[in-house]
Amino acid sequence: MKEPKTYTLHPNWKDQFTRYMIGFALLPVFGVGFLVLHSARKHLRETSYIISDENITLHEQDESISFDLVNIDQVRVVQARLEEKLNIGRIQLQAKTGTYELRGIENPERMERILRVAIATEKDRLRQKAKAKGNFPDLNAGSVDKVNTLVGLWQQGLIDDEEYERERKKI
Repeated sequence: MKEPKTYTLHPNWKDQFTRYMIGFALLPVFGVGFLVLHSARKHLRETSYIISDENITLHEQDESISFDLVNIDQVRVVQARLEEKLNIGRIQLQAKTGTYELRGIENPERMERILRVAIATEKDRLRQKAKAKGNFPDLNAGSVDKVNTLVGLWQQGLIDDEEYERERKKI
């Protein structure tokens, strides 16, 4: 089995552009600007999005949410005018469990296309897996041993056809 690929994304600093501008403007006011700049930088460091072949995990500060790609129904890019100018945006993921956002993503249209392909590939892989599983009976080791024993008894003539069929249906 191949190792799943994972990609880690972080919001671009441009996502906090207005916060940085306010922080710089407030620098002369008793260091208030430093607090604003520090909170913007901290937010960027503590936010990450881990995308694998099978799921997405959102880490934002002390909170973590993970959901499977197959549960995502819709992917769309949302950008304000300033975000368009800065070539960043938010990617909204509508899943069965709720709506999630990847904020501050650089070149969001490209990432949207990548996510759509990943979601379609994972859904197709699961369909193929279910189809392949449907072709074979789900036997545990105990039932295989029972079938082998039953066939041996029947071949040796120790049980007749009726007993064989009755016991085989039970297994």
